[in-house]
Amino acid sequence: MPLYIHPKKLLAHRVAAIALYRGLLSACADIPFEPNQRTKLQNITRNRFKHNQGLQSKRLLRQAFYAGYEALNVLESAAAGDVTSGERILSILSQTPSRLTRRPKQRALKRLPVKDDRARTLPPGQKLLETRPHKHVTGIRRVPKLIYANGFPMLRIKKPQSHSVGRVIRQLVSQRVRRWEDRWQLEDWWIPMSRMEDRWDNILLAECGVGDVQESESKWEYSVLSAFQDLRARQDKTRDKGTQMARRMQEIVDQEQELANNEQAMRDAQFEVQRRLQTKR
Repeated sequence: MPLYIHPKKLLAHRVAAIALYRGLLSACADIPFEPNQRTKLQNITRNRFKHNQGLQSKRLLRQAFYAGYEALNVLESAAAGDVTSGERILSILSQTPSRLTRRPKQRALKRLPVKDDRARTLPPGQKLLETRPHKHVTGIRRVPKLIYANGFPMLRIKKPQSHSVGRVIRQLVSQRVRRWEDRWQLEDWWIPMSRMEDRWDNILLAECGVGDVQESESKWEYSVLSAFQDLRARQDKTRDKGTQMARRMQEIVDQEQELANNEQAMRDAQFEVQRRLQTKR
């Protein structure tokens, strides 16, 4: 652990400062002043906090917090109807320079450069599973590897992992988590609730004569079970698609490995021929 940590990086300091900041802004909004006066008070709070953001001295931090809590007490008293506190605030506001009553400038956000991501706009017929294996390559063939990223089969060509592959993995994981959450919610809540609703309808029909005899398709449970079965069908379809894709990827790896072995054998044969020719000379 470092010997010194900046106060703004300490959790206790951040919690206290943020709580005081929000309290002051809320108290400024509750004062029965004109809208432009309340806005000026809030801008003063923003500017003072921005100015004191880099303080490291314990003495200066103590004074800043003391002044902040004192101002909070005065603002809350004025919001409660205290005339003396209101006049004190108006007097201070009239003496405050205009640079503090203006809204502080917002820091411009840095836009990250858009990296070349060819996988976003690959036309049909140029995707990895459609172009592999390559019959001819320049140099030594790099055989892809079949990996499983969070349970999804992927062909890794090189490292580091491309942004497009990472995006696809995140989308697939998010979809799988969302579907499992929906399934658990159906199993634990909606299916039991629909059965209780059907039971209640039957009680009303038997005891009070309210309602009609329901067919199986008009019951509460039927609709919920239909949604549950549809969700399971989509999960099974995704799993079968992943299995088929893994088999296709494994075929590509095997074919690429076979081509790589043949090319390596040809290079070894050419090297042996050259070596014999040099020996004869």
